[in-house]
Amino acid sequence: MITVVGRRRSVIEKHGQMTVDSMFDRLGLSREAHIVLVNGFPATSDRVIDDGDSVVVMEVFSGGQ
Repeated sequence: MITVVGRRRSVIEKHGQMTVDSMFDRLGLSREAHIVLVNGFPATSDRVIDDGDSVVVMEVFSGGQ
């Protein structure tokens, strides 16, 4: 399961293996604007996501004065 947190919130079922990089393509999300956790740990773009992995995609916010 892939959970997207941020301005665009959604939960997506995932079937089969994919990399973090291909997940971004499938979801249409910017790699530079999101952090990915797989099973609670930061993941690089080449990390393979297996069935049963918990994936959280968090949008990065910045701002202030």
